Amino acid sequence: MPWKPRKILIEAAVAATDTAGAIRRRWPEVPNVDLERIKSFAGDLDPRALAVAKQRGRFIKKCPGTSRYTCCDYYILNLGIGCRLECSYCYLQHYMNTPFTVFANIDDLLAEAREYFGERGDRHFRVGSGQFIDSLDFDELANVHSRLVPALTALPNVTFEIKTKTDRLDHLLDLDHRGRAVISWSVNPDIIAEVEEGGAPRLAPRLAAASRAVAAGYRVGFHFDPLIHFDGWEQEYERTVAAIFASVPADQVAWISLGALRYNPALKPIMEDRFPRSRLTTGELNKGLDGKYRYFITIRRQLFSRLNAAIQNAAPGVPVYLCMEGRAMAASTGVSGL
Repeated sequence: MPWKPRKILIEAAVAATDTAGAIRRRWPEVPNVDLERIKSFAGDLDPRALAVAKQRGRFIKKCPGTSRYTCCDYYILNLGIGCRLECSYCYLQHYMNTPFTVFANIDDLLAEAREYFGERGDRHFRVGSGQFIDSLDFDELANVHSRLVPALTALPNVTFEIKTKTDRLDHLLDLDHRGRAVISWSVNPDIIAEVEEGGAPRLAPRLAAASRAVAAGYRVGFHFDPLIHFDGWEQEYERTVAAIFASVPADQVAWISLGALRYNPALKPIMEDRFPRSRLTTGELNKGLDGKYRYFITIRRQLFSRLNAAIQNAAPGVPVYLCMEGRAMAASTGVSGL
């Protein structure tokens, strides 16, 4: 997407970092505002600003999951917050009044990772960078995964996941990933992507990127999340499954997750205002155990059962797991988990 910030806010603590320097060089014409602390800056909450800040808390966190539902024991790296892909269902819209934020103290992140995972060498960790950002869209701004992939995959008990909807991964193809990095794509049929994922590439470019990743020795993953219920969903999602396994060999697919549409009630008026073409707020939804709007349990069961069957028919044995659901739902839909 053609995008550039209206101004760049840079904290003094990270002004000399490689990340801050790369951002300055990328947009030399954009005004810089040098600050002691960005959180104290009240002059502009323009979401088109780009904040380059120091992460003063922990980079590594357990995935927050959602209350009353099973978590898949995932860990996240908090590299920043913000996304330019403009998906109608994205919970980051709650933060529309804050600038896109990049945490630039990557040396601190790597030191924390070596200590945290090194002290827990008897456990294996799945760690991802795509919780509050799109990993590769983020790299268009900050280009940090070129450092993260070699460093994190050097830790023998870490599998590092880079989650995206984009196809811009060529800067990762020559890295030494030791077979312990997974590049994964959120996927939906084009009929959904065209309306609900307007800033992201369609399915074919995402799968072409996955094919390039496999050729470079990466394993890949796919996330059917959010699954959308609409007229003809069965055929559209089955065609999507077929397209995936026509593009990449099954033995290079690390995992596939299934997660049905869900959103906080506070997001509903934002979605309706910003995305008038979307129909995601008009489906058969009610509040789940976590207070989020979800499809009725019968609809979710149909979605998960049909997708899991299509995946297992195309590629028996590929690990499939549910995201933000309970154990009873997994048992009733035949989803075995990781």
